[in-house]
Amino acid sequence: MESYWKSPYVYIRDIKYGWIPADIIKKHFRDDDNVNDRKITEVSVRPLKPSNWDESTHFEECEAYPFGQIPLVRVDVTHPANAKLPVQNVDDRGDVVHAADLANLGFTHEAAVLYSLKERHYLQLPYSRLNGILVAMNPFQWIDDLYTPEKLRQYFDSIIRRNNNDLGAEERKDTINDNFVVGTENEAAIEPHIFEISCLAYKGLVFTGKDQSILVSGESGSGKTESVKILMKNLASFSSSNRSDRASENITSKIVQSSFILEAFGNAQTTRSENSSRFSKFVQLQFNAVESDASGETIFPEIISSNSQAYVLEKSRVLNNDRKERNFHIFYQLLAADDQFKMSIWEGLKDSDCRSFKYIGACDRNIINGKTDSDHLKDTIRALTTIGLSDEQRRTIFRAVCIVLQLGNVRLKEDPIDTEKSVVDSPAELIKLSEIMGIRKEEIECSLISRQVIVGVENFTLPLKVDDARSTRDTLAKSIYSNVFDYLVETLNNETGARCAPEAGRRIGNINLLDICGFESDEMCQFEQLCINYANEKLQAKYTVDIFKSVQEEYEFEGLDMCAIEFADNTSVLRLIEGRMGLISVLNEECVRPKGNDSAFVSKVHTLNKDSDVLIVKKMHRPTEFAIQHYAGPVKYEATFFVSKNTDVLPSDLLDCACKSTNTLIQIELKAAANAKIEAAPKKRGKSSTTVWTKFRSQLTGLMGTISETKTRYIRCIKPNKAKKSLIMDHKSTVEQLRCAGVIAAVTISRVAFPNKLTHVSAVDRFWCLSDIAYDEAKAEGQQVDTLFDSKLKHMETEKDGVIRKIYVMGKTRVYFKQGALEYLESKRIVALGVLAVHIQKCVRGFIARNKYQRMRASAIIAQTKFRKYVALRNYKTTQKTSLVLQCWTRVILSAKRLKTLREMTSAISVQSRWRKFREVRKFGKFRLAVILVQRMTRGMIQRPLYREMKAEALEDAKIENQLKILQKKLAEAESKMRDAEKARKEAEARAGTGGSPSTPVLVSESPEAEEEKKIDDASNQQNLIHESEVMLEYLRNELFKAKGKNFLLRSDYSDLKEDYKKVSGSLASAVASFGAQKQHAQQLNNSNKKLVLKLTAERSLISHLTIKVKEKDGEYENIVKKLQDELAESKLHNKKLVEKLKKEMQASKMVASPRPAPRVSKIVNDLEEGEIRTVFSGDREEGTRASFDDENSWGHDLFFSEMNRGGGGRRRRRRRRKRTPPENPPETNQAPSQSQKEEPAPAMRRQSSLQFSVSTQNKPQPTYSSVTASSRKPPTPTSWKKVGGKADSPSQMPPKPARELTRAASSSLAAAVQASSSTTERKRRSK
Repeated sequence: MESYWKSPYVYIRDIKYGWIPADIIKKHFRDDDNVNDRKITEVSVRPLKPSNWDESTHFEECEAYPFGQIPLVRVDVTHPANAKLPVQNVDDRGDVVHAADLANLGFTHEAAVLYSLKERHYLQLPYSRLNGILVAMNPFQWIDDLYTPEKLRQYFDSIIRRNNNDLGAEERKDTINDNFVVGTENEAAIEPHIFEISCLAYKGLVFTGKDQSILVSGESGSGKTESVKILMKNLASFSSSNRSDRASENITSKIVQSSFILEAFGNAQTTRSENSSRFSKFVQLQFNAVESDASGETIFPEIISSNSQAYVLEKSRVLNNDRKERNFHIFYQLLAADDQFKMSIWEGLKDSDCRSFKYIGACDRNIINGKTDSDHLKDTIRALTTIGLSDEQRRTIFRAVCIVLQLGNVRLKEDPIDTEKSVVDSPAELIKLSEIMGIRKEEIECSLISRQVIVGVENFTLPLKVDDARSTRDTLAKSIYSNVFDYLVETLNNETGARCAPEAGRRIGNINLLDICGFESDEMCQFEQLCINYANEKLQAKYTVDIFKSVQEEYEFEGLDMCAIEFADNTSVLRLIEGRMGLISVLNEECVRPKGNDSAFVSKVHTLNKDSDVLIVKKMHRPTEFAIQHYAGPVKYEATFFVSKNTDVLPSDLLDCACKSTNTLIQIELKAAANAKIEAAPKKRGKSSTTVWTKFRSQLTGLMGTISETKTRYIRCIKPNKAKKSLIMDHKSTVEQLRCAGVIAAVTISRVAFPNKLTHVSAVDRFWCLSDIAYDEAKAEGQQVDTLFDSKLKHMETEKDGVIRKIYVMGKTRVYFKQGALEYLESKRIVALGVLAVHIQKCVRGFIARNKYQRMRASAIIAQTKFRKYVALRNYKTTQKTSLVLQCWTRVILSAKRLKTLREMTSAISVQSRWRKFREVRKFGKFRLAVILVQRMTRGMIQRPLYREMKAEALEDAKIENQLKILQKKLAEAESKMRDAEKARKEAEARAGTGGSPSTPVLVSESPEAEEEKKIDDASNQQNLIHESEVMLEYLRNELFKAKGKNFLLRSDYSDLKEDYKKVSGSLASAVASFGAQKQHAQQLNNSNKKLVLKLTAERSLISHLTIKVKEKDGEYENIVKKLQDELAESKLHNKKLVEKLKKEMQASKMVASPRPAPRVSKIVNDLEEGEIRTVFSGDREEGTRASFDDENSWGHDLFFSEMNRGGGGRRRRRRRRKRTPPENPPETNQAPSQSQKEEPAPAMRRQSSLQFSVSTQNKPQPTYSSVTASSRKPPTPTSWKKVGGKADSPSQMPPKPARELTRAASSSLAAAVQASSSTTERKRRSK
């Protein structure tokens, strides 16, 4: 089994998160292998969730990893991708560790680098180092005390001053290690920081005299621009402390302010960053370096000048209309200014905003880096003033920017007459453009919509299509803006450049800063991205060589023999791009070919480079698509517009027209560009002119030549997540950036010979547990580590050509391990820690067992104590309970007589009260019924005659109403006849007047005499109808008068009845007052009962006093108990006799009249025979019969009256009478009980004795007289009952005297029996 699998903590691959930490649970072997030489085929791992996973992991584009929700993951280790799972760097607790220097990690690989950077990013430590590379994570927040002057001074003193104060000038050159990555004492003390890079560069320039370069790269939003600004500010501040004159101070200020100008004109907001650099720049800071003076003291150089170069400006952004991104910052800064400033630049800017210009469009955001666009404009103007530009020069620059904006507003469309031509669709915008450029609008219009072609000596003007015209307009706008940017860069170089030659004894030293766009790997890349990736490939080649050199220097410093190290490079990619048949050559050829196009370019590339292993050809690619396998991964390119973008030629007539502008900046810069093109024109036929890519390659070649002559340091900026949130990291995006930045390549190169390495201190701390001897602090750590590893790794040594080769190598400060050595040591360490853990567990278990025994012993003592307390308390309560029983007996004996008297009095008062109440209620009921009857009869007598009269009147009214309707109908008919007659008369007169013409038909009519007679009859009929109507109305008036008279009489009768009703109401009120008096009397009785309760309370206090005395006489208790036992034996015999006597008396009582008490008494006797009398020791009230037992007669007498009070007396007689009432006149049923029956006895009537008796009936139904049928007993005579109320009024209805005496005697005997039975029960209970 390979030693690699002895470490349980590994990383597994994941598509969404790159790498996931896990531990190996089980290993699966191949079945056909030998037992001693089996190989692992699969491993089962369990994903482990780090402690800060949720707070430090980005989940925007993927779901959270289901830790704990998925079973074990089986990983096939036979697959090449999983052949060797990377091992975690964990501490003793199993937590992932991080390191400021990634080279100090025990296991250095992609997963280890990722999680170390993530942990440091979460702890707000954005910088890490690896083999001279500074990895900078963008924290997306301001970290306090990270960039303070004190922090910079700390790094300056630690790196520059402290390391060289004790050395001479010659010794410094020989011993200086300007990498500051290995072998230095300050390495562990100094955290990685961007200050470290600037200090190392300055230190290398001062003490070695070699020029320095710092290369800053990363994708958009990773913090490249801010890093370069910090570096420039730091390097400028180094010379400010040694500033000798005002000129040097002025140069430093201009260098610092230049960043504001380049940001305003070259940066823009993108989806990845709000201040993204849309160009690459190379800044040379020149220092006036000197050698040490005669005393050997170091003289630090001063900055004297700077030189900036811009590469690959993204001119196409001028045409950007994407709402998610913004154009260059300067456009928005100008539009955010006040109207007065705008008017001073150009009147067309007044009242304008972003929507006024097509190239900008609507913009929702105007705050960049915490400042508004107007604030940034102030910084830009201040920077332009600092570099020496006058107001007129600044105005010229801003007007050139306005010309670019106005060009976008000039709309072009097809000519309605000829579609092959185009015309200007916005004359007003063209006039504004003409005004600001200072060129006639006709010339501008002609140059935009037409093109001049020279054939021989003739000049032809060809119209342009609308698409070509728009492309010409956009090309002019991009050219103007590019020239403005170039002009600013040139001005910066002129203002910050060296004005004179260096002084004698001084030389010029350079510190170069390169801010280049990171590797572009979008889904579809264009020409600009190919140029950027080409530059990154060139830098990656230099980077690879530098990393190899750093590894070589490290091995030399550690004293190791340098063996042959093989590593992958990107020469194939560079050969494909810049080779003889590469992309550059083929594209340039297509640009000069008359009909060159993008599809032909791609086809030639595939044909000429079909043998290249980095050119990716797929059948699914379109004719204009191709892909390249870069060092960071495959990238697909869309070759559309490659030829036009590479040519980038401004038409000559358009260039001549633009050169006529009154804007001096456009005029001078465009003329200079035209002259440059003329100079670069081909001298011979067939030779290509200078293209964009050719120019860029020449610039890049010169740049690489400059950098190759310097000591290069690298800063790789990483963007942790796309959401720009602090403390969290997107694993997948970060891994891709690490690969593109070359960090993973650096790790690969450093691990070729020795994959793992540890410092001597770390090796001692981690693996000294394997040693069999104690650690000797007097010896060197390296010597002891060598002794330890020599003994533990002896079996892994190999022999070749008679030379023994160890699996590890000892260096001066580190120990280097070959493949498998560190993993073997980790497995042995886990076993050793397991043995130690068992020993620790043994001690801990013993400690836990002892503590458990002590706790159990203490608990047992407490339990025993509580049990003894319980036994003593139980004995005390038993004694107390016995005393309480004796007290209860004593209280009963003393209170029996008082209770008897109180009970008789209360019962008598209750009977009287209830009888009086019943009598008054019955009287009131009779009176109320009589009153109701009288009222009902009176109302009927009064209303019946009125009803008859009203009914007769209603009939008369109906008759009159019918007669009126008949008369009205007849009157209407008569009027209709009169109208008809009148109409006929008028027609006859008209005919008579005309004389009857021949043409008019003659109607046959009656004679005039007949018509006159008919009219007379009609008139008489009308008179008769009118007379009849008058008679009828007179009759109705008389009847109405009579009705009013009757109504008056009825009202007088109603008033008399109302007076009678008042009299009856008065009688009823007197009856209610009488009932209230009765109720008041009952209230007085209740008050008297309350007084009795107060007296009873006083008696209780007396009893409590007696209780105290009883406690003093506890000695007499035993004698009383003996006497009670003797009495119990006697009472048993006496009880039997009493039962027989009671049975005889009951038989005799059946022969006597009024057998009502017999069932109750017989039941009690039966219960006595069955032994169902129980004693209840309680102070509460119980259901059943209650009585005292001071003497037998009083107990029986009280039992009889209690039965009477419970409803066994008059109520039962009334129920029996109701049952026996004849059917023809049954009494009313379901009457509500009276108030006296509902009320409970007063508190004074309740039993307050502590000893009470209750007779248990075992849920047997008690017989009631109301349930006895008429056939079960002889019905009394009808005269013995009252029909109203059902209550007997005569003495004959009470029980006869002999029966009452017999009942009293039986009750007395029953009391004695109960007393004897209760005594027996109590003695049995006490004996138990």
